Amino acid sequence: MRILVIKMSSMGDVVHMLPAVTDLAAQGDEIHWVVEEAFVPIVRAHPSVTRVIPIAWRRWRQALSQLVTPRARAAWSELKAFKEAVRSTQYDIVIDAQGLYKSAIVTRWADAPVKVGFDRETVRERGASRFYTEGAPVAVDQHAVDRLRSLCALAAGYTVPQPPRFGIERTSDPNRAPVALLLHGTSWPSKEYPEAHWIALGRTAQAQGYRIVMTWGDDVERQRAERIAAGIRASGETHAEAATLWDRMALDALIQRLNEVSVVIGVDSGIGHLAAALGIPSIGLFGASDAQRTGLRGRYARDLSPDFACAPCLSRVCRYQGEPVRIDGVAARPACLAGLTSAAVWQAAEALLAQRRRQLNGAAVGSP
Repeated sequence: MRILVIKMSSMGDVVHMLPAVTDLAAQGDEIHWVVEEAFVPIVRAHPSVTRVIPIAWRRWRQALSQLVTPRARAAWSELKAFKEAVRSTQYDIVIDAQGLYKSAIVTRWADAPVKVGFDRETVRERGASRFYTEGAPVAVDQHAVDRLRSLCALAAGYTVPQPPRFGIERTSDPNRAPVALLLHGTSWPSKEYPEAHWIALGRTAQAQGYRIVMTWGDDVERQRAERIAAGIRASGETHAEAATLWDRMALDALIQRLNEVSVVIGVDSGIGHLAAALGIPSIGLFGASDAQRTGLRGRYARDLSPDFACAPCLSRVCRYQGEPVRIDGVAARPACLAGLTSAAVWQAAEALLAQRRRQLNGAAVGSP
């Protein structure tokens, strides 16, 4: 069958969709995928995706609000071309894995006799279910990867295989010097890990021979990364390149750059999910967000969630009003992640790296 998958954003959501696409392809189906233009490189990295149809809804939505400006006219023109691209191929099934009005409208545009999405009780925006010919009852109290795999299995009529396979792999040089990527950036203040903990973690990692690198997405994150790097260097035991910032780069370049990384430690972010899917040893720090539903998945992935009364709160801003958690005598927020020490995080990272070494060594011994 020829199947159109609609999973537009965000980065973590797109990564979570990859195992479901692997499952579909294993049935012999031809897969096309509608995705936000920013995340096209992730979809193209999957070898079983035949056609990628970029959508620029985030950019168009902003431009269309300007009514009759040249920018708005350009957005309307691009939107028309996108609609024609979606309609240009006849599909056997369309699967809306987003469950929002914006994705349901794209589902309506597609030429297919069967259009499947989450049913009225489990879809994210209830009215979106009216755009489907079939609604799939998929329980919401499970991880996003499992939920998406179940949706696609119900849509295409097969049993979900085990274990999940993301279908993307990194290529790495085992002789590279060890590199630890610290992912401090996140869109929610309630997901931030305290800077003092990042500095302590970086110092511990560099003492074990790791070079520290960090990414950033905007000026606020760049300034935070610079403070963390300066704090790591200030230990007196490091050299100038012990903690450095990667320049901002396109996503396809970032995917290639991840080949340099030995271990990733980060808060809940799209890059963290991507690294775990690529098979890089990855530690996810989850406080406000729920690791049970949106935690890291991958061959060498582990989530750390503090045992804290109000976690996960699923709130963008920390509203904790109890006894403060202090770092060097100063109250820190979010309180849940403040209580997750850098020593505990690095211990988890070392255990994960040791597990990977054992498995790789075992595979080498067992090979002919």
